[in-house]
Amino acid sequence: MPQHSTAKEEQERADAEFAKKLQMQLQMEGEAHAPQGQQQVESVQAHADAFLMTIDGLAKAGKLSPLIQGMLKFPGHDHVQEAACEALAGLVASDDDNWVKVAAEGGIGALLGAMQRHPSNAKVQKAACRALTNLTLNHDNRVRIAAEGGISALVTAMQGHPTNAKLQEAACGYLAANNTDNKVRIAAEGGISALVAAMQGHSTNAKLQEAACAALHNLTANNAPNVVRIAAESGSARWLQQRAGSARWLQQCRGTLQT
Repeated sequence: MPQHSTAKEEQERADAEFAKKLQMQLQMEGEAHAPQGQQQVESVQAHADAFLMTIDGLAKAGKLSPLIQGMLKFPGHDHVQEAACEALAGLVASDDDNWVKVAAEGGIGALLGAMQRHPSNAKVQKAACRALTNLTLNHDNRVRIAAEGGISALVTAMQGHPTNAKLQEAACGYLAANNTDNKVRIAAEGGISALVAAMQGHSTNAKLQEAACAALHNLTANNAPNVVRIAAESGSARWLQQRAGSARWLQQCRGTLQT
């Protein structure tokens, strides 16, 4: 005699079939989404690589806006950020029109963003430092960079890469260019400590010593509290004078630091 299934057995089979179908569906969906996600990552990487190949041409053509937009579009790609920062550093080295245009196009924020996202990449940090230093040739840019966190970013870069002489030199150049308001802010955000540390760590690098001494000279001009702070940071003004012995700015520094 044929055996008839009970209602409970029918329900168990139905539940098992449903579970099997659900598992298959989830597996199919997972397989469908995984390649798409991978394809998306590969697509972004391909676009970033393609943009990277255009940076040199954009720089030679003086195309500021596409450079900055590319930095904003591919913030996580360190090779893109490094190349674009280097390109911007060159474009604002001596062109006063570009000093204004870069700021207007959002370039200052893009440079600081690159530093914030790639703190351990010395090449990105150095290139961004160079670009920001060149931008400080414009007074309004000095104010804007400081307002957007530039002083802290530069000091952090110096602290994070103490043995990188080129980065230290570029950052010293930035700290050497400041206005009256920034003198107080640079000291408050650790700029004096960073400058003294750079001189201590690179005592035989005449170019860096010169840049650091120029920065310290500017920071102490008509600012007595900074004179006191520099003496405290270095141990004595005499030590600073001795370490900066090969710097062209030494005479000015000596006059400022006499105590």
